[in-house]
Amino acid sequence: MTGRALLNLVAAAASAAAVCAAAGCRGDTSDSPPRQYFPDLDDQPKLKAQTRSTFFKEFQDTDEDGKPGGWFGRSMREPVAGTVPFGAKGFTAGFEGRDFSRRAKYLRDDDRVYRGEEPMLDGKGLPLRDDAGVPRVKYVKNIPVPVTAELLALGQKKYDIYCLPCHGGDGAGKGLVGVRWAYGLPSFHQDQYRHGGEKGDDGYLFHVIRNGVANPGGKYPLKMPSYAQKVDEFETWAIVAHLRVLQASQGATPADVPGEADRIDLERRRDRGLPAPAATGATGPTGAGTN
Repeated sequence: MTGRALLNLVAAAASAAAVCAAAGCRGDTSDSPPRQYFPDLDDQPKLKAQTRSTFFKEFQDTDEDGKPGGWFGRSMREPVAGTVPFGAKGFTAGFEGRDFSRRAKYLRDDDRVYRGEEPMLDGKGLPLRDDAGVPRVKYVKNIPVPVTAELLALGQKKYDIYCLPCHGGDGAGKGLVGVRWAYGLPSFHQDQYRHGGEKGDDGYLFHVIRNGVANPGGKYPLKMPSYAQKVDEFETWAIVAHLRVLQASQGATPADVPGEADRIDLERRRDRGLPAPAATGATGPTGAGTN
């Protein structure tokens, strides 16, 4: 028998033995744990969505005894700044037929849109910096995305879902949950929340929705929770736009209604004591728009 024939015979025998062994194991049960040839691939540390996490420092808390509590930790995280998810559409090799429309959303490199902030400038138009050299920022005064009928409709939808229970349908802070809150909720119709007020910048309202309201010295770190996990940045701006609509609705007169036919109909209904017709469209709120 030649060496090659012997090698082929050994290979055939080994293959037959492997097949027999596999067939013999089919249907068998065992109390022993399965073999793990690559344990680090089978057992990887991970966090599931909506589960609590105390790993990230900025979301940790302490209990009354000063011990780590972690009650506010969340496992879901924003992508690291300047990175995009691996395999995301538009970021694989090659450009032909690729869709790059989500690039800005992943990179979030426009602070005005994604953080509601813009740099503070000196008299020469140069960015101001603090003693450590970090650029100083301020809230944007006006919504930095186009305020369209679609954006306003989206804002009303999201407001009714997430904001109305506490702040009420008119923004006066008298929602079913709001009147039972631990403290009285403010009304968005106060001058401080209007343009020019202490808290009247659109960027400030955006920041509150995204990050909540701090509660210094309180048992819980936030008086109002963050809704960043509920609405994205553009939905947040839509809510801000709807808040401006609610403000504009206070003290409005038929003269503010666009379209002569609609004004006449509204005045006729008011004279007869009838309710105003349901809105079928939306117009830009007072003071809202693009810079």
